[in-house]
Amino acid sequence: HILAIDYRGFGLSTGSPTEEGVIIDGVAAVNWAMQVAQVPPERIVIVGQSLGTAVTSAVVEHFTEKGMDFAGVVLVAGFTSIPNLLTGYSILGYIPILSPFGTHPALQRLLASYVVDEWPSVTRIANIVRQSKKLRLFIIHSKDDPEIPWSHSEGLFAAAANATTDGGMDTDLFQKIKA
Repeated sequence: HILAIDYRGFGLSTGSPTEEGVIIDGVAAVNWAMQVAQVPPERIVIVGQSLGTAVTSAVVEHFTEKGMDFAGVVLVAGFTSIPNLLTGYSILGYIPILSPFGTHPALQRLLASYVVDEWPSVTRIANIVRQSKKLRLFIIHSKDDPEIPWSHSEGLFAAAANATTDGGMDTDLFQKIKA
């Protein structure tokens, strides 16, 4: 069984989505799969793509905090957080509309102060790794993704790898594990 979280904003809702509300929706979907469809968590793979990776990270973190592990977690074209994504974002990979923010810490802080929903996936992934008993995490990203730089998935991988040891790991060890 695969539960795919794909949040593109389609639907008839007249409200405004919030980070908290979308996470509640994702948790409700997983609860439905486990309680109504009677699928045990060890037979569920949760998949998220793009913004769905942030929802997936939050939903899996919610259940991991309750001691539940899933058969797998798959993140496709994920990002570390919305503020980090915005400073490197380019329209279709060519027009870097917010790139000036990326080189100036003061501008980055200014931009981040306007972001309402931050979607801190990098923090959530680290929490999941620390709390999970048997995590099967798959991070997939195309190096030529025109929307989300693949370096964000490297950041997610680094957070997951660093969460496996007390105090993190040095750069050489990280590169060895990554290879």
